[in-house]
Amino acid sequence: MTRFQALTRATVIATLILIAVGSVVRTSGSGLGCPDWPLCHGRPIPPLERTALIEWSHRTVASLTGLLIVAQTAWAFLRYRVDRALTGVALATVPLLAVQAILGREAVVRELPPGVVAVHMVSALLLLGLLTVLAVLASLGPARVRDSATARAGLRASTRLLVIVLGAVMALGAYNLASGAGFACPAWPGCPGAPLPFLSGDRLQHVHWLHRLTVAGGLAVAALVAWRVRALHDVPRPIVGATLAVLALYLLQALIGAATIWSDFAGVLRSAHVLAGATVWALAVALATGAHYEHDRLPSPRPARPVESGRHG
Repeated sequence: MTRFQALTRATVIATLILIAVGSVVRTSGSGLGCPDWPLCHGRPIPPLERTALIEWSHRTVASLTGLLIVAQTAWAFLRYRVDRALTGVALATVPLLAVQAILGREAVVRELPPGVVAVHMVSALLLLGLLTVLAVLASLGPARVRDSATARAGLRASTRLLVIVLGAVMALGAYNLASGAGFACPAWPGCPGAPLPFLSGDRLQHVHWLHRLTVAGGLAVAALVAWRVRALHDVPRPIVGATLAVLALYLLQALIGAATIWSDFAGVLRSAHVLAGATVWALAVALATGAHYEHDRLPSPRPARPVESGRHG
């Protein structure tokens, strides 16, 4: 693994940690622990108060993650400029990072309106997706070749569909969390007060049901990808492993979502649900990106040195 590849993977992990800390901020009610931005209660160092420290930790992790994103973008532009796909994705992360920072500020200044909070979470997931694509491209290297095999066309299409459906699941989940619709159904799998989806209940219960149904749709598409992988005989091992990881973690994430309701919305489970969802999203993006390239034609990361023939004479 090269240092640049290690940096791209570290940035993805840092972004996942940032999303996890952000969910702790939300579930602990610390979103206004620092009511101003970029300072905290008008000070560069937060007061020794629980919500202020939690919110400040989120800002600190966000700053460190931002530095990693800027560093890898500069590295890609200076050292890998000939790799247009890689540099294009790297450069796209910078304006999205700026948008994410602006949305974070607006969420604080406007005292956490649900719409801004939801868009802030969705933009974080879009940024995570781009960073994941960048990490996969860096891992495959500049010699990567697009996969054009007709036999794997269905697999490539189903992985793209998986990313789209999981994106919808995550976006609705973000709105559920921000708007309070996550609390609208205090039971699972049923929903007291709205037993029939969209035919009974209020608007928040409809939003909650829509999220649950898209989760079921995501599971169906993940199962479709797994079926296509099983039906083929020449699928690279990384694709097989990523498919199994997506399916297993998606089931776990759904179980955590149910357990969150069963536990009367315990904060630790709500945070775990967000982290698991973000991880599934990143894995699905990695799977879809990797499925579009051939793996058996990649060069060895450390090619053997040619053996020099000895001199005779």
